[in-house]
Amino acid sequence: MDWKELNEDTILNYEEAHTGNMARYERIMSRRLRDSISALTESFNKQAIELNKSLGRFTEASSKLSNKIFWLNLILVFLTFLLVSFGIPALIWQIKHW
Repeated sequence: MDWKELNEDTILNYEEAHTGNMARYERIMSRRLRDSISALTESFNKQAIELNKSLGRFTEASSKLSNKIFWLNLILVFLTFLLVSFGIPALIWQIKHW
């Protein structure tokens, strides 16, 4: 019997007392399980590496954006200061001289 033909039904319905086939089936299934776990672990590791790269790119972009927002806020503070300092007195002057 070829090892590819061995499955649970074949082993469970085996009529003879050959424990060698059962042990062989157990080794084959253990090997398949190890191979599946290895493939799953490899896939998981690739996904984790890709996620780590994406997080690095996100962190870099977030840092650049944070820096730009900081400078934009400083400009807004300065413009607000100019408006309050020069705009209100100019408005009062216009009201008085209307």
